[in-house]
Amino acid sequence: MSSLLNHSTRKKRKFESLEFGISSLDERLWRKLEALTLLLLLPHRRGRAFSSTPEIPTLYSFLQPSIFALKRAPPPSSSLQSHSDLPTPPPETLTPDHIAALETALHKSLITHNTDAAWKSLKTVTGTSAFPSKSLTNSLITHLSSLGDTHNLKRAFATTVYDVDKNPGYLDFKTVGFVLDAMKCANTAAPAFALVKCMFKNRFFLPFSVLGNVLVEISRENGNFVAFLRVSEENCRIALDEKLEFLKPGLAACNAALEGCCRELESLSDAEKAVETIAVLGVGPDESSSGFLAHLYALKGGFRFSDKGVFRSSLINGYVK
Repeated sequence: MSSLLNHSTRKKRKFESLEFGISSLDERLWRKLEALTLLLLLPHRRGRAFSSTPEIPTLYSFLQPSIFALKRAPPPSSSLQSHSDLPTPPPETLTPDHIAALETALHKSLITHNTDAAWKSLKTVTGTSAFPSKSLTNSLITHLSSLGDTHNLKRAFATTVYDVDKNPGYLDFKTVGFVLDAMKCANTAAPAFALVKCMFKNRFFLPFSVLGNVLVEISRENGNFVAFLRVSEENCRIALDEKLEFLKPGLAACNAALEGCCRELESLSDAEKAVETIAVLGVGPDESSSGFLAHLYALKGGFRFSDKGVFRSSLINGYVK
């Protein structure tokens, strides 16, 4: 009888220690994500705010309630700690065998659509600064994004941001595009723009053909062209500075940015900058471009372009094409 009680007590202690370890792991992961999210919303290095203040509460409202456990389970009592057979906390690093076992469990969970079990395996692996294989990482993010509910979309967002920051080489462009499409369907603008800002920050450059149209549609649905405009400006700056052709936007995206300048910001200086950028990119404006400018002209009573020749030439080229 005594032997059975000792065995039961040891199992209970082991369970309590494991629960405390998992809870601590959850909290560490959430704190990491909070820190990453805060960095996304800080002013950009060139002095211009990279995000507007209203985005901060909007993004945090999307992330709440937390997808991680923030309450720590109580540690084993002091009386239990005095026993020499108390198990040690879970290790800070996993052996290759442990990682392989967790990857197998993660793979099986995805096949059987056991999303919670898959998420638990992922947290255990990443909590020790390891990563699942590239194929599993992309499969999990795609799976989480496909479920159509906010809770798992939060998980997809958290996983993608974490990987972009820590291990961007594991992410496929198609996977990130799938996450952005899911955010468009869910009409969640703040996390979509935060994710793109995270990619810029970590120099993980997605072809504009993958993200541009999605961001335009999200902006239209939410009436938030300002957020798109700031992202577009940064995207074009990188494309031109680093001569990355795949980052250059097309006419539809350029017009969306110009529309934001003319109709949302009603800013002559921003409109001038947008038109000059369009000219430098070699994208000819069309009648929509002229219409947005005409709208702003009617409001302000005239333009003050530093190079009116570039402006007129761009308008003429748009009509000719």
